[in-house]
Amino acid sequence: MDAALRAAGAVFPSLYDGVSTEEEVELYYEEHAHEIPARVFTGVGRYCGLSIDRATVEAGLLPLAILPAPAM
Repeated sequence: MDAALRAAGAVFPSLYDGVSTEEEVELYYEEHAHEIPARVFTGVGRYCGLSIDRATVEAGLLPLAILPAPAM
């Protein structure tokens, strides 16, 4: 999952990467924070092999799917 989120640009620089300063991290976050949901949605979709239209999900128009759990 980490690689998929990184590839989608959902993992922002942090103080823990050893490269960024606190000021750089804050500026990057302020500039790109609004992009996080779309990037995460894309990364998780690719990781899971799903292709779901985000606008459909946000509009509440996604059809219901019930997946049976395996018997235990």
